Amino acid sequence: MSFSGQNAYDFTERISIPRLIGSDGWIKARKMIKNEFKQYGYEIRTHEFKSSMFITNVLLRVLMIPLLTIIFLIVWGYFFFPWLSLILSIIVLCIIPLIGKYASSGTDYKEPKEGINSQNVFAELKSLNSKIHIVFMGHYDTKSQVLSIVQRVICYVLLFVGGITVCILSIIGSILKIFFITNPILSLIIFICGIITAIVSVLLMANAVQNKSPGSLDNGTAVATLLELSRVFKENPPENIDLTFLCTDAEEQGLLGASAFIQEFEEKYDKNNTYFINFEAPGAKKGKLGILTSFGMPKKQYTSKKLNELAIKAAEELKIEIKKQYWPIGLQADHNPVMNHGYKATMLGAMAMSVGVHTPNDNMENVSSEKLEEVGRICEKIIDLLDGELS
Repeated sequence: MSFSGQNAYDFTERISIPRLIGSDGWIKARKMIKNEFKQYGYEIRTHEFKSSMFITNVLLRVLMIPLLTIIFLIVWGYFFFPWLSLILSIIVLCIIPLIGKYASSGTDYKEPKEGINSQNVFAELKSLNSKIHIVFMGHYDTKSQVLSIVQRVICYVLLFVGGITVCILSIIGSILKIFFITNPILSLIIFICGIITAIVSVLLMANAVQNKSPGSLDNGTAVATLLELSRVFKENPPENIDLTFLCTDAEEQGLLGASAFIQEFEEKYDKNNTYFINFEAPGAKKGKLGILTSFGMPKKQYTSKKLNELAIKAAEELKIEIKKQYWPIGLQADHNPVMNHGYKATMLGAMAMSVGVHTPNDNMENVSSEKLEEVGRICEKIIDLLDGELS
C-alpha cells in the first residue's frame, strides 16, 4: 500500500493540540508518536537531552536592548558627534557577517545545567545492502508568539537591512559632517531608517513565547508525513537504503533537538553517505510545495544539490508542481544544525507559511490531505530513484 494522504491528515488532526515543551499536550503528542511507531512494528528509540526556552523567550528578546542602544547612539552621534557615529558604524558593519551567519544557521547545542527533560523519538529500518542512509526528520513541539512567523521574518529583515542602511549612510554623512558638509536629505533618510529599526527592535523585544498554537501545519503535518512514510517502507523496504524516521523535540526553542541529536550520533552517521530530508509544514492547503535550495543573508548557503535534483525529478515524473525556495534571515529549521556538522540535507515544505503559523490559527483549516499525499509520493519516488541508482 502506497502513501495515504488521508492517513497523514488523520494523524495531523489527532496531534493538533498546543504542545509547547514541558506542557501536557507535548507529553501527549510524544505518546501518540510512539504508539504509531509501535503499531507499525518498529522498535522505538529515544534520545534524551535537556532543553529550555532561554534562547527564544529571553536571549533573543534581551539582545534587542543593546542593539536598540547602538542604533540610537549611531543616529544621535551622526547629528551631534559625527566621530562617534563613524566609529560605531564601522564596528557594526564588521560584525554583521557574523550576526547574519548565526541568524541563518544557528549554533551548536549546549546542554543547560537545568532544563526541561526532552526527547527525540526515532525508528530505524535496515536495508539488505545498506549502501546509503536517508534520515527523514520533523519536529513535534509547537509554540505561539505575539508575532506570527511572517511578521517576525519581516521584522528581522527590516532590522538587518535597516541597520546596515543606517550604518552605511551614517559613515558617509559623518565623514561629510567632519568636513563641515551637511546634506539635509541624507540626514532625513538616516533619521527615518533609525526610527524604523527602533520600532522593529521593540516589536521583537515584545515577541514572547506562548502555548496557544495547535501546530497543525507547523509541524503536525511533518510528523504525520514521516510516520506514514515509516508505514509504507516497513511494508516495502528499499534494498540499498537504510532509513531513519526522526521526530525531533524543542525545534521551536532554537533547533535544540536536532542539534543535540547530531552531536550525540555524529560518529554513527557517515557524512559521505548519509542524507537528511527535513519536513517543515508540508501539506499546506494554500500555496505551492517548496524544496529549500538556499537560505541566509547576506551570503547565501545552499542545501544538498543531490537531494534537490532528486526531489525535482521525482515531482516531474509524478506531475506534481514543486518550486525552488529561498529562506532569508530570521528563519531556521532542523536542517541547519545537520548541515553545520557537514551533512548533506534539504527541506521539503510549504511555501505559504503565513497561514497562521505560530498563532492560534495554525489549525486543520490550513491542511490538505491531497497536498500531504503529494509530499509523501515525492518522498517515495526519491527513495525509488535513489535505490535504482544504487542497484
